[in-house]
Amino acid sequence: MRAKHIFAILFLCSIGLVAVLFLRAMPQQSVSTAPAAPPPPPVPREEILIAARPVPAGLLIRAQDVAWRERRDPVQSGDIVRPSVEARTAKPDSDEAARTFVYGAAVREPIGEGEPVRLSSIVKPGDREFLPTVLAHGTRALTIPVSAASGGTGLMFPGDYVDVMLTQTFKNDDAPLTRRSVSETVVEGLRVLAIDRNPKPQPGVAANVMVVTLEVASQQAEKINVAQELGKLSLTLRSNERPPAVASESGTPAAPTLIPPPAPPAATWAGDVSPALKSAVAPAKAIQAEKPSIKVMRGNNSVDTKGQ
Repeated sequence: MRAKHIFAILFLCSIGLVAVLFLRAMPQQSVSTAPAAPPPPPVPREEILIAARPVPAGLLIRAQDVAWRERRDPVQSGDIVRPSVEARTAKPDSDEAARTFVYGAAVREPIGEGEPVRLSSIVKPGDREFLPTVLAHGTRALTIPVSAASGGTGLMFPGDYVDVMLTQTFKNDDAPLTRRSVSETVVEGLRVLAIDRNPKPQPGVAANVMVVTLEVASQQAEKINVAQELGKLSLTLRSNERPPAVASESGTPAAPTLIPPPAPPAATWAGDVSPALKSAVAPAKAIQAEKPSIKVMRGNNSVDTKGQ
C-alpha cells in the first residue's frame, strides 16, 4: 500500500507540474506568434540655413557661403527654415528659392561657421542700410549701365569680381584702319555690389542694358566716369577671388579691403585683332610709295610735289 500511495502522489505531482509549465508557456507562445509592431516613423527635424564657413561682416553672401543643417533646438525667430519634404516634392524649386533669398545680401556682423543665418543678420540690396554695411572703409559705390550681352554678365552675381573694359572707335579719316578701333582694360578687380537686370526704361539708354553697382576707390570712379564718355563699357568676370579679411583687435574678421590692382595691360588695337586690316592697308601704302616726286622750278624757287 505504501508503494501505491507513493506512486499516486508522484503521479499527481507530475500532472501538477506539467499543468504549471503549460500555463506559463501559453502567454509566451501567444506573444511570440503575434506580429511585431512596426517602429514609429522618425519625426523629421526642421533644417535651417547656416554659414558653411566663417563669414566676415560686409561680405555679400553667395551659394558657397551657406548650407542646410538639422536643428535640434527649437527654431528661433528669424531663422530661415528649409521647406518641408512635402513642399519640396510639390514645388521642386522651393528649396533653391529659399537659399537664393539670401544671395547678394550683406552681412551685418560676423557669422561663425555653423551658426544660423538669420534675417536680422543680413541686409538685402535696396534696403536703406545696404551700402553703408557692404562698403569697405574708404570705398564708394558707383553704378554704371552695361550691355546685357557682354561677356560674363549673364553669369555675374553680387559678390563676384570684374574688370571694366572700354571699347572705342575713332572717327579720324587720317588714321589707318588698324588704329581706328581699340579696346583696353580701365580698372581691374572690382567687387559687384548689386545688379539690376531689368532697369526702368530711361531716355537715351538702350533697352538691352542692365545696371551694375561696383565698389570702387575715388580714383577708380574718376577713370570709369571718363571712360563712359569715350566709348562703350563692358564687364569681364574674374576668377572666384576674395581679398583676405583683416582681423580686428577683437579677433573677429573685418570687412575685406581692396587690394591695389596691377597695372592694366596694353591696349588692343584693331590691327592686333584682325590681320586682314593690315593686309588691306599695306597695298595702299605701297601705291603711295611708288608715286614719283616732281620738282617745279619757278625762277630761283623750286617746289617738290607728288605725282598725280
